[in-house]
Amino acid sequence: MPEVWLKYGYTDVVLDIRYENLLMNYQASEIQNFSNEEIGKIENIKLVDNMIIFAFSSSSESVIILDRINKIALKKNIKVYFGTPSYLKDIIKKKLQSTNIDEKKDSSTKKIMTDESNNESNYQNDVNNNIINNLYNINGSDDFNKFSQILFLSKVTYDPLFGFGGSITNILKNYEIDKMGEAFNARKNNIPSPGSITYPLKMALEYASKWDENLSNCNTNNNIDCHNRILKKIESIEIVTDYSGNSRVYYGDLNNNLQSGINDFVRDTKIETDFTRSLIVNAGHEVDNHVTLNESLDSMWNSIHAVRGHGTIILIAENKLGLGDGALKMFIEGRLSVDQQMRLDTNKKYVRGMEHLLFIDEFKNKVEMGLLSSLPKCFSSKLGFTSFKNMKEIIEHLLERNGKSHKISVLSDPDRLLLTKQISEGSTEF
Repeated sequence: MPEVWLKYGYTDVVLDIRYENLLMNYQASEIQNFSNEEIGKIENIKLVDNMIIFAFSSSSESVIILDRINKIALKKNIKVYFGTPSYLKDIIKKKLQSTNIDEKKDSSTKKIMTDESNNESNYQNDVNNNIINNLYNINGSDDFNKFSQILFLSKVTYDPLFGFGGSITNILKNYEIDKMGEAFNARKNNIPSPGSITYPLKMALEYASKWDENLSNCNTNNNIDCHNRILKKIESIEIVTDYSGNSRVYYGDLNNNLQSGINDFVRDTKIETDFTRSLIVNAGHEVDNHVTLNESLDSMWNSIHAVRGHGTIILIAENKLGLGDGALKMFIEGRLSVDQQMRLDTNKKYVRGMEHLLFIDEFKNKVEMGLLSSLPKCFSSKLGFTSFKNMKEIIEHLLERNGKSHKISVLSDPDRLLLTKQISEGSTEF
């Protein structure tokens, strides 16, 4: 049997599947270290006192960048704060502390540890502790205005609503809820659109391009409601990691960064293939994709187009912290109805994760949707998912449903791998 290992929170689980039942295992290569050229870009980032580096990702690349920036700030005696959404704070802490543990283990294997290596280990502890001690909780967009400068850190990913994700889409989702509502209502249908330049993305980019104008208007026109707005100039770091695990860094203007990142990202992360009847999807290698169902479901929507009609897609995600705040929780508690949100009504107030309910409703009679997580079965069932206890049960279900010779596909990295239909030579996809 081939061993297919899939991420499940902080651990990995094995999918025991026979060779004759495995159609394809789509898996990106492990992430490589940054090249010297990319490290040089990071070290040339302009830092000022009382600025905040706000990370929307806890990936290994993000932790490396935070570490580098922190070292530079300490060396230059510049006071820099580090922020994350609340659900990422503990993950980043654990990754920094794990780095310290690994370094100590490496050092302990040496019979003689020099003063120089000992000092280096102590220095790294001090560097990481400085980030941990200066992790700042942002309660709302007004909080960002306490800092002299804002630098957002994100990974470019596929996104079912916007097409692509990055700093500007993360800002809208987390802190510009009114603009997020406008973007949400700009969609043309209730079907996921990963890998496309969607109307919501165009609106987000247009908003970013007018950021300076918006700041000026808020500063000079008292008639404009600027409450709960970020009133600071924003720059971003966008990380693009391709199929082979190579990572590039884009630093500077929020809008141009994302557009440049998207152009590279889409070129290096698309896979042309025949679509499948059964697809097992992992929420990805990053722990933050597994924290809540609200974060994990993007992985399903980024892949569901590759499942043939009346086929099956099953999501593997731990969801240790449950559903997450927003529309999913409100729906389970009976405070939100899918029917109320089906019309494209610009007066509807956006609730985080509302797109998940629309996508569920769209596909509930077209594709069987399954879920292996720590969520209670009653939650999964109410949302319309078939619930599974373990990997063995998944394989048994798929073979019972489709026959013992049925072939199953597995996708491990739906945030940076996009399955596209094989096309004839000379034709275009879009």
